[in-house]
Amino acid sequence: ELSRYRLTNVCVAGSVLALLVGYLGSSSIGGAVPAHLQQNTTTPTLSQVVLLGADGATWDVALPMMKEGKLPHLAKLMARGSWGELRTTLPWKSPILWASIATGKRQQGHGVRDFVVRDRASRVVVPVSMASRTVKAIWDIASEHNLRVDMVNWYASWPVEPLNGTMV
Repeated sequence: ELSRYRLTNVCVAGSVLALLVGYLGSSSIGGAVPAHLQQNTTTPTLSQVVLLGADGATWDVALPMMKEGKLPHLAKLMARGSWGELRTTLPWKSPILWASIATGKRQQGHGVRDFVVRDRASRVVVPVSMASRTVKAIWDIASEHNLRVDMVNWYASWPVEPLNGTMV
C-alpha cells in the first residue's frame, strides 16, 4: 500500500523552477541556501505540500533577486520548504515536462508529445489537454488515497477531471 508519507514526498524532474512548501523540512538540493533563507530548523512533519512551479524560470535569475530583497515572498516560502535545481528531459517542451512532473513518467510513458494534437474525430489541430495523458497524475493517485488536492493552472490539465478537492 502506498503510504501517505511516500505519496506526498514525490517530486519528479522538469525544467521549471519548483519549490515544495509545507512542513517537510528545509533542506536544499542542488545549491547552497543563502544565510537569510536558512531559518527553518524544525523536524519535518507531514501536514501540507505545495508544489509551486514557474515555467521557464531559473534559480540563476531568482536567487540573486531574492538576495537583493526583490522576491521576499518566494524567499519566505523557500525558508519553510525544500527547493532545488531540477533535471530536465528532452525535448524542452512545457506540456511534456509538466506531464512528466505530474506523472513521474518520461514522454514515452505519459503520452504527451507536443503543444498541440490532432483531434481524432475532426482531424483539427487543438491544444494538448489532459486527454493526451495515458497514465494517472499525482493528483489522481492522491485523490484515490483520500488526500485533498487543490490545483490551479497546471499546464494541459483541462478539461477539469474529478478529484478529491478543487481544480481550476
